[in-house]
Amino acid sequence: MSESPLLAVRRLSVHYPLPRWLPWRPKLQARAVDGINFNLDAGETLGVVGESGCGKSSLARALAGLQPISGGAVHFRGRDLARLGKKDWRLLRRDIQLVFQDPLASLNPRHTVAKIIEQPLIALLPELDPAERGRRVAAILERVGLEPALLRSRPKELSGGQCQRVGLARALVVGPQLLICDEPVSALDVSIQAQIINLLAELQRERNLAILFIAHDLAIVRQLCQRVLVMYAGRVMEQGSREPLFARPVHPYTQALIRAVPGQGLPAAEGSEGETPDPALPMLGCAFRSRCPIADDYCGRVTPALRRTGDGLDHYAACHFSAPELSELADTQPNGVPVPA
Repeated sequence: MSESPLLAVRRLSVHYPLPRWLPWRPKLQARAVDGINFNLDAGETLGVVGESGCGKSSLARALAGLQPISGGAVHFRGRDLARLGKKDWRLLRRDIQLVFQDPLASLNPRHTVAKIIEQPLIALLPELDPAERGRRVAAILERVGLEPALLRSRPKELSGGQCQRVGLARALVVGPQLLICDEPVSALDVSIQAQIINLLAELQRERNLAILFIAHDLAIVRQLCQRVLVMYAGRVMEQGSREPLFARPVHPYTQALIRAVPGQGLPAAEGSEGETPDPALPMLGCAFRSRCPIADDYCGRVTPALRRTGDGLDHYAACHFSAPELSELADTQPNGVPVPA
């Protein structure tokens, strides 16, 4: 790991204002992302996992400048993205690109493939002449595995896999350093998913790309990502290197996610009782306590901080029972685990 990460996120929060139906009622905000921290180095892939509504897409949009940051800091190559205006953000667009979840909806249906891929060059690299733009469009189209004949096609004439390759080409044609992928393969068939994942891995090695990869499918995350960040209700539950986290998950929520994936070496998942917390209400204690099998009163009073587990320097969990001396007790005594001082 490098001493100075390409991307450093500190206490990042993203809040959405909620409608106030009565004028005397207080203003409420939904906390989609609630004070998370992580680093991302050049050439590294960080997987972000969690169930729907946990804040993954809000995190992606905030890092790409499409959603205002409510609090905290996001440093990219030393610059705080939270303090940038529209003019400064425009200069960074060539370095930070986003690949959207729906490959067809993210492409302009009226434009040809050639125009879709060329537009970022026109907007972000105006110094290029038309001939150079055409050369770059043809080169990136070939690199993502599409035939030159498709340059004259429109999105409705393409398959889902071809549309996603066009989306990748559009993001990569300006040579970004950070690629944010918001569930880029969730709408594709399994065979096409494998092709896109292999293509991303190849492009990362060739270009030393940093990739933030958001997904529901933990099997894909385990194949592609070097590190994993687990989110729940806008907070980080656990993060660390891929193999220790998958082999020995510490947080009960991470354990539940991995148990739901066949062939991961853990017993089958049982149904989790309880409700997810309301993002508009103040959240005290652990966000997962209402569904956690080992939670007690202390978990409802004190918010657990991310702290290092006994699995190495790069494995952290936000659980009061994540200390090495308590991990075995948490497995065997779910109703009577002693609370750390």
